[in-house]
Amino acid sequence: MTTKTVISPGERLRIELKDRGIKQKDFAKKIGIPYTMLNKFINGNRPVKADFALLLEKSLEIDADYWLNLQARYNLFRARNNPRIMEQIAKISKII
Repeated sequence: MTTKTVISPGERLRIELKDRGIKQKDFAKKIGIPYTMLNKFINGNRPVKADFALLLEKSLEIDADYWLNLQARYNLFRARNNPRIMEQIAKISKII
């Protein structure tokens, strides 16, 4: 298993809002989404997709690519640390 940790996009967003002194409810209202939806992103219960990444880009001036890449890295990290997936991968023989 990989020991390196990767920050989730939600945690990164939580830190960004805190550092800027922005309350989550105020931010949700500013970008036009329900607070409950923002909370799902922040708590890792909803992945960052292109539409949300664009909202973050416009409101925080952090490129949408950054958020999408962070989500992709986090997804790979989680998969590489999933024993079931790693067991399945170990059973696969090389094709070439």
